[in-house]
Amino acid sequence: IGTTYPLGELTVNGTTTIYDTVTTSGDQTYAGDVLVTNTATLASTADNVTFAGAVSGLPMATTPAVAGTFDWTGAGTYRTTLSADGNYAYVADGLLGLQIFDVRNATAATRLGWFNTDGHAYDVALSSDGRYAYVADGESGLQIIDVQDPTNPVRVGGYNTSGYAQGVTLSGDGNFAYVADGQHGLQTYNVQNASSPSWVQTLSNSGLDAKSVSLSADGQYAYVTAFAGLWVIDVLDNGPSTLVRQFASES
Repeated sequence: IGTTYPLGELTVNGTTTIYDTVTTSGDQTYAGDVLVTNTATLASTADNVTFAGAVSGLPMATTPAVAGTFDWTGAGTYRTTLSADGNYAYVADGLLGLQIFDVRNATAATRLGWFNTDGHAYDVALSSDGRYAYVADGESGLQIIDVQDPTNPVRVGGYNTSGYAQGVTLSGDGNFAYVADGQHGLQTYNVQNASSPSWVQTLSNSGLDAKSVSLSADGQYAYVTAFAGLWVIDVLDNGPSTLVRQFASES
């Protein structure tokens, strides 16, 4: 099949060969085996596609659909992180700080609480135990919020970085926070004591206007996006950070 079905649900009981895009306005059920002979996309406004048989052939994608939304008067939403169990979403909401949502029902998310930080919240990372949210808060640096009670988040500590904090991630053991601090590069902080984080080191090179940061799975490398491209920085064991490689942006 390779047709657009404009109405109703689609149910196919026999073996199906898909060679193009299939679109319906209802759920799709394939009771038999499916063979994909061309790059295909299954799209449905209900976004409920069921395969009871085997799927073989070329890769196939399903078109994502919006499951639910929550509208509020924000000030420019940036990045989001989820709790380990996927039940809560923590949103960096610009000038309105940190927002916390219950997303257990994806079609009907509810806001539980928020904390209006002093700066401009760009990014948020969560401790492995879900107790603390670490917010990259623009001109107010790194802010640490106790979110154990999501209905009443409380600031417990912070560090006013030397630059403009726009990204944050944690080491695997949760002892260190890496902050993308604008023109002041990559900052490393010891956050073992959440109420009193301490500066460890800075890596700042010409052109490293750090916007965001992610850590490799083994914790050895920090990948920092900057105005000038991507920087790969060795941060193993939190010794002196060293620039491994820079990939310059052509833009």
